[in-house]
Amino acid sequence: MSIKRATFVSVWNNGEYRFGSDCEIDLENNTFGNVETVDHMPDEMESLDEEFIEDSSGKIHYVCMNCHEKFTNSGDADDFCNDCNTETYEGI
Repeated sequence: MSIKRATFVSVWNNGEYRFGSDCEIDLENNTFGNVETVDHMPDEMESLDEEFIEDSSGKIHYVCMNCHEKFTNSGDADDFCNDCNTETYEGI
């Protein structure tokens, strides 16, 4: 297993807010965990635009916007992971 440090990024309100926090990523299994929480977030945040992880090489791994637990199938921000069904997606 090759777990490495990376940055978890969430983008809000059409890019008005962008937060990054440390996390761990396992590139062999395309999983992530141990995401550090952000204590102070503005009250004006209304809509989550996207979540992704940037690894140490600068590669972006988009997070499923349905479950927020796994990477997307295609690597696109608008896709879902293998475990999520697009028909059940209701938006955020």
